Amino acid sequence: MQLVNKMKHQKTKQFLPFIFLALLILIPAMANAGIIPCKDNCNFEHLIELVRNVIDLIIKISIPVATAVFAWAGFKYMTSGVVDQKAEAKEMIRKVFIGFVFILSAWLIVSTIINALLNEDFRNIIDIGTINLINIYV
Repeated sequence: MQLVNKMKHQKTKQFLPFIFLALLILIPAMANAGIIPCKDNCNFEHLIELVRNVIDLIIKISIPVATAVFAWAGFKYMTSGVVDQKAEAKEMIRKVFIGFVFILSAWLIVSTIINALLNEDFRNIIDIGTINLINIYV
């Protein structure tokens, strides 16, 4: 068991340079894609808009990633005859579900706080009859 954990740790260390390189490439790309709202003369409103843009980007990325991992774990669970691989697939599904719920709840909490603190009219967060349940008014 210790050997398996050590091998997983070594694989994680191998991916760190690729993650760093991806971030090095993605940060300037995000600035050009409109994620970063201002280049100079930024104020608090731009900071809030940046936070909203980053959270929206994380949500947009996490949905297809979670879907793909759910599909892979389900495929692995259904096609595997070995009990250990089925247990590993169940654990994968559980971890992805917890992570996805964590991401969505973080989005909900941040959006609610931003609406409560920054909305001048203090409108209800959930408007009946609208598709967007949470809107950020800066």
